[in-house]
Amino acid sequence: MVKTAKWQMFLSRYNLTSDEAAAVYLYTMRHSETDRDISSQLSTALRLRFRQLLTPWFPYLQLLITALNKLPSMKGTIWRYSRGHIADNYRKDCVWKHKIPSDELDFLSDPHLLKEFDVHCTESGVAGNEALIRLTPVSLFFYRYPTDAVEFAGISGAITHDSPKAYDSCRYYGALIVAALRGETKQQLLDDKFYLNHKSWFNNKPLNPDVMKVAQGSYKKAGEYHDRIRGKGYIVDALETALWTFYYDEGSFEKGILDAVNRGDDTDATAAIYGPLAGAYYGFDNLPKKWISQFLTTPHPMKLIAQLQLNYMDGSCQYIVSDSSWLTTVTGPLLESSWYGGEEYDARKELIGWDTPTYDHSTWKMADISSIPNPNAIYRARESPSIQIVEEIVAISVTDKGDGTYIFDFGINHAGWPKLSMRGARGTTVTIRPGELLNLDETINQVTEGTPIYDRYTFSGNGIETYAPTFRYHGFRYLQIENLTYLPQVNDFKSYTLRINNDVTGTFNSSIELLNSIHKIVNRAVQSNMFSVFTDCPHREKLGWLEETHLVFPAIERFFDVQAHGRSVVRRIAEAQLSNGMVPTTAPEFPIFNGAFRDEPNWGNSIILLPLYLYQSYGEIALLEEFYSNMVSWIDYLRSKAQNNIVSYGLGDWYAIDQSTPVGVTGTYGYWMSANGLEKIASALNKTDDAKKYSDLASQISSAFHRTYFNATAHTYATGSQAADVFALEMGAVPVTEQQNVIQHLINDIRERSNHTSSGEVSLPSWFRMLSFYGHDDVIYDFLSRTDSPSYGYAIIHGATSLTEDWDGPAPAKGQPLSSQNHFMFGAVDEWFMRSLAGIQQVANSIDYRILNIKPVIVGNISHVEATYRTTRGWIEIQWNRVEEVFTLKVMLPYGSIAKVYVPGTKATSDYGTQIQIRKREAMTVFKIESGSYTFKSVIDVNTKQN
Repeated sequence: MVKTAKWQMFLSRYNLTSDEAAAVYLYTMRHSETDRDISSQLSTALRLRFRQLLTPWFPYLQLLITALNKLPSMKGTIWRYSRGHIADNYRKDCVWKHKIPSDELDFLSDPHLLKEFDVHCTESGVAGNEALIRLTPVSLFFYRYPTDAVEFAGISGAITHDSPKAYDSCRYYGALIVAALRGETKQQLLDDKFYLNHKSWFNNKPLNPDVMKVAQGSYKKAGEYHDRIRGKGYIVDALETALWTFYYDEGSFEKGILDAVNRGDDTDATAAIYGPLAGAYYGFDNLPKKWISQFLTTPHPMKLIAQLQLNYMDGSCQYIVSDSSWLTTVTGPLLESSWYGGEEYDARKELIGWDTPTYDHSTWKMADISSIPNPNAIYRARESPSIQIVEEIVAISVTDKGDGTYIFDFGINHAGWPKLSMRGARGTTVTIRPGELLNLDETINQVTEGTPIYDRYTFSGNGIETYAPTFRYHGFRYLQIENLTYLPQVNDFKSYTLRINNDVTGTFNSSIELLNSIHKIVNRAVQSNMFSVFTDCPHREKLGWLEETHLVFPAIERFFDVQAHGRSVVRRIAEAQLSNGMVPTTAPEFPIFNGAFRDEPNWGNSIILLPLYLYQSYGEIALLEEFYSNMVSWIDYLRSKAQNNIVSYGLGDWYAIDQSTPVGVTGTYGYWMSANGLEKIASALNKTDDAKKYSDLASQISSAFHRTYFNATAHTYATGSQAADVFALEMGAVPVTEQQNVIQHLINDIRERSNHTSSGEVSLPSWFRMLSFYGHDDVIYDFLSRTDSPSYGYAIIHGATSLTEDWDGPAPAKGQPLSSQNHFMFGAVDEWFMRSLAGIQQVANSIDYRILNIKPVIVGNISHVEATYRTTRGWIEIQWNRVEEVFTLKVMLPYGSIAKVYVPGTKATSDYGTQIQIRKREAMTVFKIESGSYTFKSVIDVNTKQN
């Protein structure tokens, strides 16, 4: 750029030297990326709080100001980020006149000079309002030490917005929050002399002139917001607008917030800046209760209804029902219990013997009889199994970090209760922090879980004390224990894995350890999220998110009996459904989200797909009958949202590597899945007319998808993403003559990505199914063999012990992990293990695994696979081996099931002879079997791809 500028400016007007002309030319040159313009970089540098960073700019600025001094004054001209004629203001102090040495850097930050280069500084990128939005935690943490709080507030802003205006805006606003927390009145906070009255908090350092104007009350302009005050991205404007809102909120936090979000301009930022100051001033008790309830899992006071049943030896029974004669107390050891945050337990307050007849209950109170939460509610017995301890894990190591802090490693990321055996002096409190990851200094890192999460335990002083939380659980691998006064032993700390006690119904193992590890991390993540609802992760998202209940159901169902559990989830989905038919993304719907985070086709269609899958796997036809009207309401709702059978809203292919897939592609796929699923349900219920109606609708949707998104030239759909291709194939939208072309386009994209998928959560199950259906299990195997990013293997080799939300898992490929390390949404691979590698396939229209295909795939260098699966009819067992060219397959089928067994290779034989053989092809022999155990052998070509 410099050479270009000097060459262009070899001959120059206005008596400029070539270097001076080049300096101006450089200043006005445009770069394709604006932030790389010289003018932009200089404007930013002039506002850096760390002045030493200006040194490299000084010679250039000398040239530039000298050149601008020589240029004629031209009315209305702005020289790229400079206002006016600089020489008019700086002739007295200009660089070229006094030859100021380059180490006198303060000259460059002179307020008058900065003013002339202030155009870019009013944009959010240099002094943006984000610095104000996020400073509150600093003020809260340090409010007892005002000087530190104010300085650190400024530093927090300077981390990303290193401008004097950002630094001072954050210092001033941080000081206001600290003062509010310390009990100052609103009049004191908004006093024009607040800065002077608290000057020591600012270390007597002055405020930037623009910030000082705000501090002196520039916002006190009644009714003139749109004329004089602007809530823009520029930090000083944002500060002024937030204080204007606080000044005129009439003593009401609710009014202030509503004014802020309805004010116009950058409303969300205004509210986010106003809120912390107003919240600090008004306090929790003055926040709107109707808003607070949105953040609570229980929007009403906690209530209890209980019944004890005593069974006597003579066969009689007695019921003891909760009533006003029951005694209650709130003076026990459990001081606080948060579903997300943790628990505080004070062992000194334990009520020893409270459950014995001789205990003194004189201070206890009679229970209050409350109203029924919902007079129309129907109370049901629990349908699913109870949550139980299913595993005990002993810590594998303990690390002493000094100052009474110890890190316990349990070796596995799991969900459950830690059980701690400790001792300590009476009144000593230890803090217990769970974590999925460690920082570089080997302390707990909670960034992937939501923070802070911790339990606190106060010792009674009675020797060894054992503690385990009571009403909540954590997701963690590590525990950080703080303030322990001795070195604990590894076996002092254990962990109990919790989940709904769904029976284990499947196993899988192969000769490839990487595949086994993939199965293990998927299985661990499923278990960690199998509670009263299927959660997203066992820490920050303990909600019943619905998409996984059907997207990953075929994988879950192969390894756990989820018949009763699934039935209870369906009921919750139906209860959460709105009167207009919309099914929210979570059920039960405690917090109410907005937009696509509440209304999403591939989340809502769980009302159809989960009951359908339960019917196909377990014969649960009663669910189809009971909730059929809910399903019809849902698809009617989707139809109202569709335009020409295209549904163009939603979250898209969530967490996809390739973000190019249009939302309309995923939304329409969800619409088609609903119609296709409801057609199957109507057929099962002998609703012939409905079955035809929804079959026709599914066909219309797939046709619309093809018309809208097909690219005939490229033989692909929409943007050419893998997701778009597999959706089109699964929907039957691809004409027969184009199917192989589209499949080849899909495979080419996978190969060009070095055998990686680019799918997200919604498309990944289809990705596995379609590649396998069209005979390309080898492509899947090649992907599963990868250990570079993005892949399951990459997460595993970097330490993942449960399936992670992001393909990179705990690895540093994208910097510090931000996503959950225990999340089963990418678990569809487990279905492929059982369906393709083990070959256990239920045929279309079969229910409860009555009719099967046993069709194992020989792929890659796998030499052995064994799998078991318990249906309601009994166990299916598969085991196959290949030793060089000899292939051996063993099959056990339960009573009541029949199957066709597809034996790859030539010269296939059975221990039952040829009477069960029904078809023989060049490289495949088909046998028909009933219940019993069978062994098959064949000869395979080790050099030929088997698929």
